[in-house]
Amino acid sequence: METTLTHTKLPRLHQACPVLASLDFERSYQWYSQLGFHRAHDHPLVLKRDDVTLHFRACKESHIAATTSCRIAVHNIADWYEFCLNLQIVHPKAPLTTQPWGLQEFAVLDVDNNLLVFFS
Repeated sequence: METTLTHTKLPRLHQACPVLASLDFERSYQWYSQLGFHRAHDHPLVLKRDDVTLHFRACKESHIAATTSCRIAVHNIADWYEFCLNLQIVHPKAPLTTQPWGLQEFAVLDVDNNLLVFFS
């Protein structure tokens, strides 16, 4: 299909909202609330904190959540890393590291094994 719009004429994209799998909305909410997220909507579950919005879909298969991930940009990643370390949720194979492409990042697994990569 051919389009008449060029890349420079396309509308600007400004936000993405990941959709993560949840085996139990209430359990997911409890886990994310320790990170400061609050409910924006119950069904489907939508959580917010600062400029981040996470949507959750009901899922009965745990292997699906274990293959879902998202990346979240963080200001002052060192403090956020310390906070997550104190909660004992940092993935043991993904501590705070400076990547070859220059970003600092670390990862955690949520209660359903969705991978969250925090970066700065």
